[in-house]
Amino acid sequence: AVTWSSIPHPILSQFVTLLKEIAVTHVYHTKVIIERFFNGLLPIVDIYAPEENENSSEAVIIQPSITVEQQKLFTNLSREAIVDIISRLHTSQEAVVEIAFKKFPHYSGPTFKFTEYIKQLILIAESCPDIAQDLWMKIVDHVLQIDAIISKSVASNAKFDAGDSLFALEEENMTIDSPIRQREIDLTNKLDKTMIIILSRI
Repeated sequence: AVTWSSIPHPILSQFVTLLKEIAVTHVYHTKVIIERFFNGLLPIVDIYAPEENENSSEAVIIQPSITVEQQKLFTNLSREAIVDIISRLHTSQEAVVEIAFKKFPHYSGPTFKFTEYIKQLILIAESCPDIAQDLWMKIVDHVLQIDAIISKSVASNAKFDAGDSLFALEEENMTIDSPIRQREIDLTNKLDKTMIIILSRI
């Protein structure tokens, strides 16, 4: 498969224009091309991540061969292409909504991928009123899912009888509870960042 980063920058916009023209004039390929553009809305690098501290003791993650600037460019080109196809081919709206739902990142994945995808969906919704309600309903549905998971986890912990742990080894408790607690922290962080994005657009 051809990746965005493999296309020379000077002709990238021309390549995107070509794909848009094919999508609009050859409807047999419309859905496939729209799906490729939605792939471009899923970031592979966190454009908001702070610069790595050389003295950090955290595990080093090998970054993909793509820069933050490239990531922003690919995302913007993909979003603008989707909006353009919708404006010129109204029958593509159903396919756009279907693919938008299909490509939604799972809540357990990286926070930056989840929040950036939601941000891009909101921008598409603002530019395409006819499908805005469908996109917003899906966004809200995913937010409610995360909130429900957090609430259920907190409720389960609240029911825990401290007396039952008196005879358990402390190290055992830490082993069992730490992953659950970490998931709560990660999901809460994801929910907070998502709500910041949503509230900034309404």
